[in-house]
Amino acid sequence: MTGIINTRIDLDKAIDGVREILDYWQSKRKDDGFPGKSDIEPWDIQEKLGRICLLEVQQQPLDFIYRLDGSNIASAVTVDMTGRPVSEITPEIYSTAVTEALSASLDEEAPTLWHVDIDIPPANYGYQRLVLPLTGGKAHIQYLMTFSYCLDTTDGIFPWNRSYGKPG
Repeated sequence: MTGIINTRIDLDKAIDGVREILDYWQSKRKDDGFPGKSDIEPWDIQEKLGRICLLEVQQQPLDFIYRLDGSNIASAVTVDMTGRPVSEITPEIYSTAVTEALSASLDEEAPTLWHVDIDIPPANYGYQRLVLPLTGGKAHIQYLMTFSYCLDTTDGIFPWNRSYGKPG
């Protein structure tokens, strides 16, 4: 296979590392909806920050702007997308898969979980991607937080790409 297979799966299929982030998000939920972006405390999840992305929803036209691209994610794909829209991800098949996952959570106003198999050099692995809606101080969803867990490693951390550099 060269490409990407993006399959939606039930939240109850989340592996333990993904379940921890889902449980954390649930603990931050407000009675009337979703947690706000400001409710997510980096020190609560610091060991997972390299695999977390925060994206701002842009409505017209619909796109998602990376406000944080986790360092482990950026290394795995050899580009830091911080400040850039999902529509700029290359190759286009990967951009389409990411947009599908983000749009589903936005449209359904609910968390979603995806099993992703990717073979787009240098990336070649399977992972779970959790997408979680966040508000930005208003009632509607303004942000989406993602957490990705590599299934080909024992700790969920993606292989570091040597050309990108491993943080010291």
